[in-house]
Amino acid sequence: MTVNVKNLTGTKIALLICKKRQWIDEKVKALDLSRTQWQVLAHLNYLPMPCAQQKLLKSLDIDRAHLARLLGQLEERGIIIRSQVPGDKRALHIELTQQGRALKEKVKEALLQEHKQMLSGFTAQEVAQLDGWLDKMTVNLLG
Repeated sequence: MTVNVKNLTGTKIALLICKKRQWIDEKVKALDLSRTQWQVLAHLNYLPMPCAQQKLLKSLDIDRAHLARLLGQLEERGIIIRSQVPGDKRALHIELTQQGRALKEKVKEALLQEHKQMLSGFTAQEVAQLDGWLDKMTVNLLG
């Protein structure tokens, strides 16, 4: 039996993620943020402040050098402030400026709109079932 890769669940999830990111890109276009910049702000919505740069790195799917460049860009724009952790010269904390907190809220609003749009037409039971399936797939991949 020949399997069409296009019909694999993972391929469909990857396509959904791509469409999801494009949808949010369009919603935050006026904020003048690149995709990876708004993703940093999105992750800062659920990480404690000040956030350890290493903790942010672990939550994103990018390498250390890319994150350092992104944070440098955000710092130049006055969106974040990086400071050394007392007692550890290599560790950095990230804090949002007032401008950064305002942008983070706008990104959060776009994420909430995307969530609502993506799940429109689903019942609460269907959403709960989907959440359970996604959690189970994640556990399956973690081993």
